[in-house]
Amino acid sequence: MVWDHCTKIRKNDDTGFERIIGACNYYKAEMPANPKRNGTTGLKTHLERRCKVLISINIKKGNANQSMLAQEGGGGGGQVVLTS
Repeated sequence: MVWDHCTKIRKNDDTGFERIIGACNYYKAEMPANPKRNGTTGLKTHLERRCKVLISINIKKGNANQSMLAQEGGGGGGQVVLTS
């Protein structure tokens, strides 16, 4: 869930309009997250594609959505195999 890795912040802009912002808990990057205007898609995209901390945590846990390539054999003559 997005809110496990982001903090919800409420801010008033210059006109007094309340904005809901999501801030990444790892990079403090702020993105709009108003459920009525733009939802949490920007936060989700940040976490899945840009947040290097969360991506490295998922890879270490084996939760990455992307398959990994590994080379078998040594000396540069081995086969490249797909691992999940």
